[in-house]
Amino acid sequence: MPTDCVPIPQLGNPATGELRKTDRLPVQREVRLRTSDHREFSAFCTDVNLSGIGIDCDRVLRVGQRLQLQLEQNGSEQTHVPLMVIYRMGKHYGLSILASNHNLLELLPMNS
Repeated sequence: MPTDCVPIPQLGNPATGELRKTDRLPVQREVRLRTSDHREFSAFCTDVNLSGIGIDCDRVLRVGQRLQLQLEQNGSEQTHVPLMVIYRMGKHYGLSILASNHNLLELLPMNS
């Protein structure tokens, strides 16, 4: 196993082959994240589901590290969604939501 990877935790039923409780929806969107010491950085959101998001970023994050996703709602109001890094595969990370998940709907693209 490469040294820049941390195994994905077994969260579901491995016998069925599906480890997530809800399907991931693809998203192609830049997001802003903030560390516990208030350092902000950009990442690229690749998918979202009811339990969290997947991101790609150049910054090295630790499994177990807590972050806040900064979302802009209604054009100007900011919401902060608490997340925790649950796995890492190179520059791709899985972040689990630590609070109500209704704010993650803001990440989904609008159909026109």
